[in-house]
Amino acid sequence: MCGILGAIPSIDRHRFQSALDRLAHRGPDGEGIWEHPNHKVLLGHRRLAIIDLKPEAKQPMRFGALTITFNGEIYNYQQLRQELQGLGQPFSTESDTEVLLVAYRQWGANCLHKLRGMWAFAIWNDADHTLFLARDRFGEKPLFYAQSGTYFTFGSEMKAIMALGNNWQPNGHFRKMVTNYDRYEGTEDTLVAGIKRFPAGHYGIYKAGQLKLTRYWDTLEHIANTSNTFEEQTEHYRELFSQSVALTLRADVPVGAAISGGLDSSAVVGAACQFYGKDRLSSAFTATFASSRVNESSYARQLSAEKNLRLNEITIDAATALRCLPNDLYYFEEIYRTPPSPMMALYQHYRKQGVFVSIDGHGPDEMFSGYGNFMLLALIDAGINPSKWKDILSTYEQAQPDRGIVKARKAGNHQYLLMQAYRLKEQYLDEQLPQAIHDYKLHQAVIQKMGYYNYALYRLFHYAIFPTLLRNYDRFSMRSGVEIRMPFLSPELVAYSFSIPWQSKIRNGYSKAILREAVRPWLPQNILERKDKIGFQAPLADWMRGPWKEFLQDTLSSDGFNQCHLLSRAQAKNKLTKVWDNAIATNEMAEEAWLAISPFLWQEHFFNRAITNP
Repeated sequence: MCGILGAIPSIDRHRFQSALDRLAHRGPDGEGIWEHPNHKVLLGHRRLAIIDLKPEAKQPMRFGALTITFNGEIYNYQQLRQELQGLGQPFSTESDTEVLLVAYRQWGANCLHKLRGMWAFAIWNDADHTLFLARDRFGEKPLFYAQSGTYFTFGSEMKAIMALGNNWQPNGHFRKMVTNYDRYEGTEDTLVAGIKRFPAGHYGIYKAGQLKLTRYWDTLEHIANTSNTFEEQTEHYRELFSQSVALTLRADVPVGAAISGGLDSSAVVGAACQFYGKDRLSSAFTATFASSRVNESSYARQLSAEKNLRLNEITIDAATALRCLPNDLYYFEEIYRTPPSPMMALYQHYRKQGVFVSIDGHGPDEMFSGYGNFMLLALIDAGINPSKWKDILSTYEQAQPDRGIVKARKAGNHQYLLMQAYRLKEQYLDEQLPQAIHDYKLHQAVIQKMGYYNYALYRLFHYAIFPTLLRNYDRFSMRSGVEIRMPFLSPELVAYSFSIPWQSKIRNGYSKAILREAVRPWLPQNILERKDKIGFQAPLADWMRGPWKEFLQDTLSSDGFNQCHLLSRAQAKNKLTKVWDNAIATNEMAEEAWLAISPFLWQEHFFNRAITNP
């Protein structure tokens, strides 16, 4: 896990070094720069040493005519190394970087199909003067690029690219993008005009001033028939999950786990401890908020004690979060409905404890519907069959109480229930087709294959909420040079999760049914049976009314705010005032206020700083 940077053709070495320095937080263990003898390309790397810590494994790395700069981890590098050695390929290090470079030499772009892990990398080929770029299947690792004529730059973060150019401006669609803050990450658009996001699941070849993109992974092409029994499905899921956890535990540094006490993170810890114990997983981390009324730490303590893990409990307070906020916003680069400081504080504690890798439980909410409203779409898949609707409706009502739905169910008003399901279909599936499903006939064919419920989750996972969460957690952790690994994101597990029918996800009054059953042997009963979804949320309304109020008031009265054209100043003031004037303002109200004022904070603490030379 590292930071990468590149420029074609080469530029001033001092300027490039300054840009690379902006990625130092991503790679605190070293740096390297390689320049083509004829100045055709300049490649940079900031190293976070996780696998093969020796100096020989540093980057950029050369192998014959090829030079690589790589951010990520190849979990199955040991198996690939053995396969490549059998084909006569030599190795001089124990690193996954060298395996990736040799794999590309052996198989070209087809090597991507063999990789298990997360990556964003660039390989320069002296033989034909081409640059090969690739990003992992689901977008765990970031990659941005900018092009002006024959001048091409790429990097792990926008701030590094911005140091290599001039005259940057906010995106012309900035306000629209902020309104859709949880969707633009699934597109090529960024908040900075002229910088594009390299798409997940793609590779690109840059040659003679042109970048040609090719998609190498599409989950839809891997949807399979799973007509076997629920018990057989569960056994297969358990096997795939166990294999994925095993791969993500490989490291030459201590590995920890973030646990909230919820099902998903507990499942990862349960599997890791079941098969490897403390030999591979050194400790667990959980965070709470000072004075918060919501606290899940009792579940985290219970699980850690049962699995004999050392639990690090971090208490996050408003004053510390506010003090860190300006720098945190700079490193975050983006806009989201909550401030980044609480999560950044959690992973900062990892590094303080000497733990540089975290295995986290992200993914099941989008694959198995941790968000209650999508469950209603399963009513359409079930047809007008009240006996099949029982599980769907009872599970939905517990996850997302709705008086209208409860009343209609009790009255046997099937027409109303189905009407609500079709409204959701129009809202989430018909109004805005994603780029990959641009043809309406193809849209219908996908639904025919997956069902409405699974297709809605597929959209969440690939084009809406989940790409945003992947981006957020990359920034949260890499702010302190900590690598996050996500066992639920193995391609086999993702494809299988979207292949199984709704009946295996909503069952006996529970969501995520197949996951619960798969990890049942490894977890306490009370965690397995939890139906509440709390999440890691700062008491933002309390902060805004208390320790953060003076800061926010000063912000509203500042000259910079009153000259900012990226937001509605009146709306931001109105939303913040509503939080201040309401003693029982909800976190949802506070998040709306935060989102309203965020464009100015983004401009002040990220954009203006990034276009200068600090």
